[in-house]
Amino acid sequence: MLSSKVILLVCALLVCLYSLIFDRNNSKCSAPTDPGYIFKHMLTFRDVTALSGRLSMQRFGYILSKINIIRPIGTANHTLVREFISKELSESGWTVKLDTFSESTVIGNRTFANIVAVNRPHASRRIILSCHYESKLMHNFYGTIDSAVPCSIIVNIAESLIRLFQSSKSDTTVQLVFFDGEEAFREWTDTDSLYGSRHLAAQMAQADSQGCNEISQIDLFVLLDLIGAAHHPFPRYPHCDPRFYDMLRDIERLLKPFFLLGSQSPEDRRKPSYFSSTIHPGILDDHTPFLSKGVPVLHLVPAPFPPQWHDVSDTIDNIDFEAIHDIQLVIATFLCQFLQVPPNSIENFLTM
Repeated sequence: MLSSKVILLVCALLVCLYSLIFDRNNSKCSAPTDPGYIFKHMLTFRDVTALSGRLSMQRFGYILSKINIIRPIGTANHTLVREFISKELSESGWTVKLDTFSESTVIGNRTFANIVAVNRPHASRRIILSCHYESKLMHNFYGTIDSAVPCSIIVNIAESLIRLFQSSKSDTTVQLVFFDGEEAFREWTDTDSLYGSRHLAAQMAQADSQGCNEISQIDLFVLLDLIGAAHHPFPRYPHCDPRFYDMLRDIERLLKPFFLLGSQSPEDRRKPSYFSSTIHPGILDDHTPFLSKGVPVLHLVPAPFPPQWHDVSDTIDNIDFEAIHDIQLVIATFLCQFLQVPPNSIENFLTM
């Protein structure tokens, strides 16, 4: 018979072994990333020089030409856009899946498909960059700022910077979400809107056998919407951490030398900020189902809305490519800083 000391020693070893295994299995339930480090460690001028040369507006224009078509849910064009985004991301090295579901709507049963893409899928934390990809069900409505431009910005960043994102030693990785069914089919209500985001948030909130869920892995949920109109800055929203707005303003100041000046006279080259200090009441959008589940969000949508919102004038003829270039660069830099890419890694990876 084993002595009591040996039994106690064996039990202690088993407890330690179980704890190690349990902690490993629960890595995805790890604590949120401390944003304090992110705010304190800014990228360098050398880093953003490399970034600015990587994000091609010519490539952006090509992507936009494939997405900026009339694409309401259930049409052939809607399918074409979904397939284009999925193919571009997959061929660039992203792991892509579709969150497909059917739901009864005010105009009958409809099938929706969110596009979800991730790199470094085994990372324990996520920063989500998102937009919606369908256009509103309106005659001759392209939805260029709503939201072909946001989609094109995300795809361009994803293609151009995936190797850099993969180089990060952070526990946080980038996850892209292109929501389906953001727009109401008739009038906006709690049930006739946000079809894709409501479904995905509910799916991600489901706990696994260890009591963990995907939604608890999200460090920050960034939503882009209505981007591309001239002279429409992003306000601050009360449900968003003001430190992230301060971070965006700091990044903007760092990037000023790389912003497009176009035909502006020297007197006009001091562009107004893309980020207003005005606090605007919260707006219902695809971040709402995630915010209601406790996810930190950063909502980047101008307010008041641009005049072409939900109007047939929302076309490529009414967007500002200079503003798009600048905002795209700010978002890319924000992601790199959030991922805590070490100094000089940006230049090393992007010039290889």
